[in-house]
Amino acid sequence: MSGWFKSTYNKMRRFRIPDNQPSIESSTFGTNSIGQAGDALRNVYILVVGRFGCGKTELINMCGAGHFPRHGVNYRLLNTTGFDAPDRTEIDVHTKIAKLLLHHSSHNEHISGVIYCHPSNEMHLGGSTQRSIRVLIELFLGRQEIHRLTILVLPPTITDTKPQEAAGSISYHSTLFNEAVAGGAIIVAGGWSRRYTAKHLRRYCSMTPFCPPICQPTADNSGTVQQLVEKVLGYYGAKTIGFYIRSLQQSTQDKEALEARIAGYQTEAEQRYNHQSNNMKTLGEDEYERLRRSERDYASLRSQVQLQISYEQGAIVQDLRKINDMIERLGDSISEHLVDMYEERALNKGTVGATVSDARDLLGLRTWLRQYTTQMRLLPDQEKHSPKYLSLDNFINFFARCRLCHILNDRMFKPFHPFVEPTENVRLAKYYEKIEKQERQYTAGKWRSITFQMLCTSSQRTMEEQTEAIAQELMGDISHLGEHLFGLKGISLEECHYDDLRQIIKQAWEWTSRLKTEVILLGDFYPMTCPPGQFDCASAMEFEASSHKISPKLALCTLGFGLVSRQAKGGGELPSETIVLKTSVLTDSYYIPA
Repeated sequence: MSGWFKSTYNKMRRFRIPDNQPSIESSTFGTNSIGQAGDALRNVYILVVGRFGCGKTELINMCGAGHFPRHGVNYRLLNTTGFDAPDRTEIDVHTKIAKLLLHHSSHNEHISGVIYCHPSNEMHLGGSTQRSIRVLIELFLGRQEIHRLTILVLPPTITDTKPQEAAGSISYHSTLFNEAVAGGAIIVAGGWSRRYTAKHLRRYCSMTPFCPPICQPTADNSGTVQQLVEKVLGYYGAKTIGFYIRSLQQSTQDKEALEARIAGYQTEAEQRYNHQSNNMKTLGEDEYERLRRSERDYASLRSQVQLQISYEQGAIVQDLRKINDMIERLGDSISEHLVDMYEERALNKGTVGATVSDARDLLGLRTWLRQYTTQMRLLPDQEKHSPKYLSLDNFINFFARCRLCHILNDRMFKPFHPFVEPTENVRLAKYYEKIEKQERQYTAGKWRSITFQMLCTSSQRTMEEQTEAIAQELMGDISHLGEHLFGLKGISLEECHYDDLRQIIKQAWEWTSRLKTEVILLGDFYPMTCPPGQFDCASAMEFEASSHKISPKLALCTLGFGLVSRQAKGGGELPSETIVLKTSVLTDSYYIPA
């Protein structure tokens, strides 16, 4: 600071505390009504910030031993390093301020506000000052707490007699200060006396202490203190850049190690091939050519190792929910179509809604459904007194959704690859289980990704064939269901139902193929269905929020997929599992009237 600050400070020291008492950066001042120290004073913490050389430290030292006639309050001013201190970077300065706040917060010493000291002769804010104020608002105050900010405009000299005029001039010229004022901050004129300072401190007595954003860990506020500061400033420091360089170097080393392991698996695959080739003399030339082409594709894919995760968990869950929504809409559409077309004609219930008990062949329906006892339990037990049956439209809806979930799971999600033969799927699944026990997730996931891509180029079945097989199985079930419910053969659906089903199958294939090829480090994701039985709230949820207070006891069928994540640990251990999305199920509480 200039010489007049030092002169002023030395003069005031004669009226301050004794010379042998040390000066502290966090100054304390407060008294009772007769100027004597109170017995139980409440501490009011205020963060004081400003540019290097603005005079804030001299102001704090000047007020450090002042007696302010305020009942029951100790003002504790937290001094900080100047924003543009010559021996520190911007990142270092703000990181140090953040750590100061964290330290006080850990001792339950939350601040009540912030005072920003600004020289009145600076009309325009430089880029460094603007960035510092942005950090102040975003990390040390928060947008909702800007009213706690006092912009204290300090006159350039102790003889300045127009602090109010200086404050008005700053407010007029600075758009950034205007933005703060619009949020509730105030711009006031300061002065080099205890009287001016006391006047501006009084407003913090009535403010409840708060926890600044930097002290509140959230999903959007994660990372180290320095990383949060860098994010708001808009650039990285040397330490962070060095960290990313080291991470990139480590990733390169991991990639080279992975390629070496893949080469080992390649050698093992070649050895297995050579061993089995002696027993393949009966295979035709086409089969031999397919195997050779697979080996070439495998070698080519080995070079396509990628370390980046391109399919995040949030997107994975969102896409599965879309599939569940499409299944729900198809179930509603099929149910509405069958009821509108056949209920009145076959059952003649008039305006009274039909239930499953009105089925033309209820006994045959019960017998036919026994093949799906591991998937659904939609009919009440015969021995129950006054059994409760579902309405016809709900029964058709739940049946269609449950069957489609299980068909997709069996034909699309469970197999290692849906387009290869079942025996080959079993062999690959067992081999992958062995790899998951031996290797950690990255190696296991990369083997799965490369193998799946290789099978995509060499599989004999096509997407069209798989789509047709799934459609035939579901529509066959709908046809049999119609015979038992309506006593009619040749039950048909409209073309729009087939189109919707094809879209669901296409979406399911795109989703599972992305899981098998793009997801490496996140783990292995598997859709879940729920067999009929005891309701488990840890893995399942009711498809509709119940309006009654009775908790469900039984799960009756699956109406929407859940999702589980599996992480390989290696070292002979089984993979760990985490439920990411609960399975949507129909429960016994659905029958209980609200």
